[in-house]
Amino acid sequence: NPLRTAQVLSLTERVDLSQHNYTAFLNVLALPLIPWLGVVSSFNIVYLLTTILTALCTYALARRVTPATRGEAWLAGLAFAWSPALVARGTGHFSLVAAAPLAAFLLCLINADRSRRPRDAAVAGLCMAWAGFCDPYFAIYCLMIASAYLMPHVARISFSTASAPASLRWMMNILIVSVGGLVIGLLVGPGGRFDVFGVPISVRGLYTPVFVLTVLVLARVAIQVRPHVWVPT
Repeated sequence: NPLRTAQVLSLTERVDLSQHNYTAFLNVLALPLIPWLGVVSSFNIVYLLTTILTALCTYALARRVTPATRGEAWLAGLAFAWSPALVARGTGHFSLVAAAPLAAFLLCLINADRSRRPRDAAVAGLCMAWAGFCDPYFAIYCLMIASAYLMPHVARISFSTASAPASLRWMMNILIVSVGGLVIGLLVGPGGRFDVFGVPISVRGLYTPVFVLTVLVLARVAIQVRPHVWVPT
């Protein structure tokens, strides 16, 4: 079973790799190269092939859904495949470098929507499976992409002109300013630790505070525009 191994934590039972960042697709690419070139050279070649494949899929997506010229689509592929986010992941989170199935999934989803052919829908499903074998997060990203793409087809959003209660808007503004100040403090300082009813809370990283700030800002916008989602009959 390739998803279970005894090569790590050998004093225990075989370790289940299905919930880990197990780069199955990249492993398959490297499998025939390792006996020939070794681990390091195979890694470098697979990394290069992965980024090129990501650029090509992004190029095809840009050509399909926009009036971009070949040069413009080439720049789109270059900007995505070698973006700072993906390059940074290559130093410690290698599975997230294989972002080609994200662009391929959106491309196939658009093709399936326009053609309404089962074959194109099946190809989109295969791209989602491909994404899952690159990184489990990417399968979730495909679901998010599909939801964002299909939502305008099945629902409509209207906005209310009535203003929200002033007390609610004031409270949200205070929360946003407070959490924003915490984020700024973490940017310039090491963070700290405090107790809430005897429970120690450590705040040293930006991940959770920025997430909370994002949720608060989105909630504040929703309070301001008061969106209403309805399904046309």
